Amino acid sequence: MKISKHILITIALMALSHLLYSQTNSRTITLTCNTAVINTSNFNNHSVCNFGQPSSVSNEDYLEQVQRGTAITWEGASSSDPNDEVNILWIKKDGRNNFFNKRKIRGDGQPNEKVRATVSKGDEGQEMKYAIKFKVKRNGSTVGNFVIDPKLQI
Repeated sequence: MKISKHILITIALMALSHLLYSQTNSRTITLTCNTAVINTSNFNNHSVCNFGQPSSVSNEDYLEQVQRGTAITWEGASSSDPNDEVNILWIKKDGRNNFFNKRKIRGDGQPNEKVRATVSKGDEGQEMKYAIKFKVKRNGSTVGNFVIDPKLQI
């Protein structure tokens, strides 16, 4: 009887530690765009779209630190109108390294579309260049599809 009690306690502690670890090892990356002014010639300007980084860091140079096991959600937001949409359609490896199980990961297809993926590969210090394709809707109409290519680093 004592052995089964110890086994149950051990299983409960393992489940609890897994739950706590998974809750603290997640990250949301938000691409915020000024949907009132975005167009094909200015979408990559920091003043139009950015990840919240300082203005001295371009979107191409934006680097997010992650680790193996990090569950990432990419989402979009409008800085000019909460009713406009910035939908993340997919993310795709855009270089040598790939930290995910797939080369291209599609969005969830829901309104205010997001992409979710978990870092499963990569070594400390490695960088992964990737592309984010997103669609902007203003007043219910599509303004355009755009691609920005930031980086991740383990």
